[in-house]
Amino acid sequence: VQQMDYGSKPTDGGHLADISADEADEIRQSDEIAAKYLRPLMGAKELINGTERYCLWLVDADPSEIRKSAVLTERVAGVREYRNKSKKAKTREDADRPTEFQEIRQPDSQYIAVPRVSSERRDYVPMALFGKEIISSDSLQMIPDGNLATFGLLMSRPFNIWNKTVSGRLESRTRISGTITYNNFPFPQTSPDQRKQIEESAAEVLRVREDFPTNSLAELYDTTAMPSELRKAHQSLDKAVLSAFGLKPSASDEQILAEL
Repeated sequence: VQQMDYGSKPTDGGHLADISADEADEIRQSDEIAAKYLRPLMGAKELINGTERYCLWLVDADPSEIRKSAVLTERVAGVREYRNKSKKAKTREDADRPTEFQEIRQPDSQYIAVPRVSSERRDYVPMALFGKEIISSDSLQMIPDGNLATFGLLMSRPFNIWNKTVSGRLESRTRISGTITYNNFPFPQTSPDQRKQIEESAAEVLRVREDFPTNSLAELYDTTAMPSELRKAHQSLDKAVLSAFGLKPSASDEQILAEL
């Protein structure tokens, strides 16, 4: 199982990493060079609430294109100025590479996106699978090389029970941590058949979500508003995951926690 890590940290004053959908449209219409470097940016707010946000991802960008682009020239200059004014020596030092996020941890593969905080009222922690073209910010946690089996285990009832028990709290919400919540989760040893069942059930959860393209994860995973089709898909996933732990579908929260 891959380690969980934070996404990339911009420290850029918003010049590269805080581009709205309208601003992205303006860039596409006014600057074809800058438009090539626009990428969807996913933070916790975007993951949970489904809002659109973009960034200019200039890793390995051609220096001549940055010079030719009015948008890129202006925004890169803004990053340099912002970092130079910082009270932190490291940030001032990183003003010398203003085309890049300050900390880069973008995976080169599909990854699982995990919110750092989740409502204690949810029956499942809302997560997603994203391709490498979607940039993850540091307000999000991610698991590189994310696969359906790991996604299925984390989207299950056992993981949410574990999360509510061991994670820290922000007010009453659970604070999901790589070191405390994820790294300590006792992933079961699965047989090929059990893994296949978890993968198929996880894929069905994702498929059912696609039936609700206008709804955010916050809406889909609201305890009272969760669509019955999605709940049914999760119950099938729970059954597969519980079986991998040697538990029956009827296992109580206490029995699940005792096994974990």
